[in-house]
Amino acid sequence: MNPLDQASTFSAYLFAGITGAVAVVLLRAYGRSKGPRAHARGAVVLVIFLAGLGRLAQAGMLDDFDILPPPALLLFAASIGLGVVLALTSVGEGVLQRLGIAGVVGYQVFRVPVEYGLHRLFEEGALPVQMTWAGWNFDVLTGATAVVVAVWAKTGRLPRTVLVSWNLLGLALLINIVTIAVLSTPTPLRAFAAEPANYLPATFPYLWLPMFLVPSAAFGHLLVFRWLRENRSVGPPG
Repeated sequence: MNPLDQASTFSAYLFAGITGAVAVVLLRAYGRSKGPRAHARGAVVLVIFLAGLGRLAQAGMLDDFDILPPPALLLFAASIGLGVVLALTSVGEGVLQRLGIAGVVGYQVFRVPVEYGLHRLFEEGALPVQMTWAGWNFDVLTGATAVVVAVWAKTGRLPRTVLVSWNLLGLALLINIVTIAVLSTPTPLRAFAAEPANYLPATFPYLWLPMFLVPSAAFGHLLVFRWLRENRSVGPPG
């Protein structure tokens, strides 16, 4: 039995809502920088992508964790790769241009409700403890500090070293929880024995966390590095 089947309806709606909110922010930023046609195309592609993921999960096509590599983890790796590519292309350029460095940092605040949602799933017996802030997941720190760093950047007085340090820490915390999550899935390579196993990558709507929200977080960190490469100062131009 999939442990996520016993999770509350609220938890499912929470992750769906976070996914929708992040999608809207990124789409609006891209659309406002590239124009209405680009916005419409991006919306269609994103809806198809998210709906397609949901359909795969509902059809049970991601449930097999006994084979190596599991389909769910292959899809996750592809989603991460897509996020990296988009950050390096005109899509990333458009989002960065519209949001600015303060906006790109600040939007990572979505990781706070994500971590709350993960802890709630643990309390409902649907997720292992190591994937929450009660275990080895400290990613909530990235979201909580994003607001402070974003406001600081908005003033134009944020030291470059602080921005670099925050971005490296946030990326390290993201890599940490991704590693824990992968090693908590019910594959032959599972390293964490705490029950239940991690079925998020194969379950609707929770698969949107690894397949969309995690790549979106990585996308944001890469945009910060891109901005740092193109700008010498965090302060406003001129």
